[in-house]
Amino acid sequence: MGAKPSNLVLVVDNKTDSATAAAVLLGNEGYNPKVANSYAQAIAFARNCRIDLLIITDIGRTEGSGERLLNEIRGFYPVRSIAVTGWCEGEIYAIRARSSFDRWLLKPVSMERLIGAVSELLEAGAYSDGV
Repeated sequence: MGAKPSNLVLVVDNKTDSATAAAVLLGNEGYNPKVANSYAQAIAFARNCRIDLLIITDIGRTEGSGERLLNEIRGFYPVRSIAVTGWCEGEIYAIRARSSFDRWLLKPVSMERLIGAVSELLEAGAYSDGV
């Protein structure tokens, strides 16, 4: 099936270089990537544009957790999500059990693994919250 120009992917990362690199990669694969470098930017963007996939690369953000950000955006509309974290697997085990992220990727993440997760989630269709 592959990427469609309508697949709007929001990458949230406070590190501009990392977010830009991910956006370039996603763009090269045919997705329509956008970048938010803060919690507030991500919320503002999600209010104004319906995104198909949310990628949060720092779930322990100082301005608000990635899980809180995801839940706030899902208050606007359903959205698929990927959490990319540097926490060790043991640290995220408990969080993963209660979290609503669709996929968890541990840093460092290969570009192939990131694109594979993005493709898989977008081909699966819209997040429906179990409905």
